[in-house]
Amino acid sequence: MAAGGGSRLFLRRGMFVVGPESAGAHPGPVCYRKNGYLAVTDANLLLGRIIPEEFPMIFGPNEDEALDVDGARAAFEELTALPEAQGRTPEELAYGFLQVANEAMCRPIRNLTQMKGFDITTHVLACFGGAGGQHACKMAQALGISRVFVHRYGGVLSAYGLMLADAVHEEQEPAAEKYDGQISETGTERLAHLCQLATDALTNQGYDSTSIVLEQYLNMRYQGTDTAIMIQRDPDVPFDQAFEACYQREFGFVLRDRDILIDDYRVRAVVPGENLESPPSPTDLGIPEASLGTKRAYFDNGWQVVPVYRSTDLLPGHKIPGPCIIVQPISTVVLEIGCTGFITANGDIQIDIVNESSHLDDPLQEIKEDPVLLSIFSHRFMGIAEQSGRTLQRTAISVNMKERLDFSCALFTKDGGLVANAVS
Repeated sequence: MAAGGGSRLFLRRGMFVVGPESAGAHPGPVCYRKNGYLAVTDANLLLGRIIPEEFPMIFGPNEDEALDVDGARAAFEELTALPEAQGRTPEELAYGFLQVANEAMCRPIRNLTQMKGFDITTHVLACFGGAGGQHACKMAQALGISRVFVHRYGGVLSAYGLMLADAVHEEQEPAAEKYDGQISETGTERLAHLCQLATDALTNQGYDSTSIVLEQYLNMRYQGTDTAIMIQRDPDVPFDQAFEACYQREFGFVLRDRDILIDDYRVRAVVPGENLESPPSPTDLGIPEASLGTKRAYFDNGWQVVPVYRSTDLLPGHKIPGPCIIVQPISTVVLEIGCTGFITANGDIQIDIVNESSHLDDPLQEIKEDPVLLSIFSHRFMGIAEQSGRTLQRTAISVNMKERLDFSCALFTKDGGLVANAVS
């Protein structure tokens, strides 16, 4: 997920709000020196999580100045006069906004994983973009993920990935058939035809036909429903069993005694991209010396003096305990308290996460009284209601529900108080 460095910050209706309005690249955040808007980048800068000296001098009207720390601080000081600030210092306000921003990024990740039946805690969080490494550890803690992976080219990983990406061509045809335990003779012929079309498309681009890998799919759904799932052919598992397993994982049930229909035949032809070889696992080199000295940065327990490392000075096998900051040529990585980084054989950063535990004595009362917690749990509660609504829409048979969206999903307290109401 994008870190949203330009997402604007507001105190509204007793809550901390991050986005969706954006400061954009111009005028950008306040620290860009172009009369911009208070944004996530300003919060990271004020809290010492961005090192201005390591940024190019490209800001201001003449694009020859450094990031403006004093300007960011002044903007946060203006917010301290608002009632929602509740006496917080500029640093406490900035840290509260970062907590809300992290939760806002976690919400769509939960929707894309848990909503489809995946256990997110068994996955690794890979981050990219210039600001991804500043938020990844805190997001992993919120999601229950135990490991973060930061690629050495994470700041430009999208562009780097294009160079190594597979060459792919897909062909698809609609169908209206019932699946009777195997693909029909007509279906087999159609898949063969699609395979030939996809192969020809890649060979016409100059790829060797012997390097092409073909994948076959059926887009399947239950009779009377609109929720189709694309199922890849597996020689060891029949299509109907694979479909039912995916349906069970995603929705928690299967429909018995219901015909399974084929909506589409699909073929994907792939020429695998370059596969970089990994050198042998490095030996443990221990904790390196902080090549950029120490800086003050703000964490859960307030200001701390932490070591700052330049990534180009780190060797495979180095261990870096948090809290600390690692400056890459195109991004910045923040290791939170208790987290430990390890430099892999390829020069990437693997971070082991210590997950947080709740310390709230009276959770409901503290959430109500704290605008930061209220904003964080607002995202979590809305995520539950939204996931319920999407699942209901996708599994409904009623035209009123699946077409007109004539339903509403909400979360209530045990005494009937409305907590979150998802818009259908």
